[in-house]
Amino acid sequence: AVLVSFISFSKPSFGHGFHGKAHYLANEGVVVESGDSKLMFDPFFHNNYGHYTLVPQKMRKAIFENKVPYDNIDAIFISHAHGDHFDAADTLRYLQSHQNVNLFAPRQAVKQLESLEEYETIKDRIHSINLKKDEKAKQIKLGNMIVEAVRIPHAGWPQRAEIENIVFRVGGEKQFTVMHFGDADPDESHYKVHQQFWQSKRTD
Repeated sequence: AVLVSFISFSKPSFGHGFHGKAHYLANEGVVVESGDSKLMFDPFFHNNYGHYTLVPQKMRKAIFENKVPYDNIDAIFISHAHGDHFDAADTLRYLQSHQNVNLFAPRQAVKQLESLEEYETIKDRIHSINLKKDEKAKQIKLGNMIVEAVRIPHAGWPQRAEIENIVFRVGGEKQFTVMHFGDADPDESHYKVHQQFWQSKRTD
């Protein structure tokens, strides 16, 4: 369990001269202030499966109302389409009212969005990640931000091999490099095949 609302971090040894913060939401939801950008990972969900924490209502309200520290978000990242990580209706509503925000999500989550009546109003800002297991990492450049994605099987593999769990590594010249693993399975074999990817960039 995460017991703090934010963690401050900096990287003076690399000479960037900026600081960052990670604001915990619930479960694996987090907001990261990364240099000149703000990123949200797995922020909208309603199912705790009787075990996981839910985002407090007061915090949800602040997110939707663009209040500090949840204001001016640049991008949202969805690791996978389970109910304790993703809610399509909430995501649609947020993107409709925050028209500068981009969404990066696995194909399974995007399909849920596509089934909603007003999907057309946000589709131009949706980046669908369609990767197979062991496939080379995908890279997308958005302004000064570099988004890299790799599919690592969901915990419980191989029984849950069909679940598209995406690990995101996000950074840039004016940003920290941060990584979010979703519910990645811990078996080392999933990671060894991507050894060159892990070693190509230092994660802060």
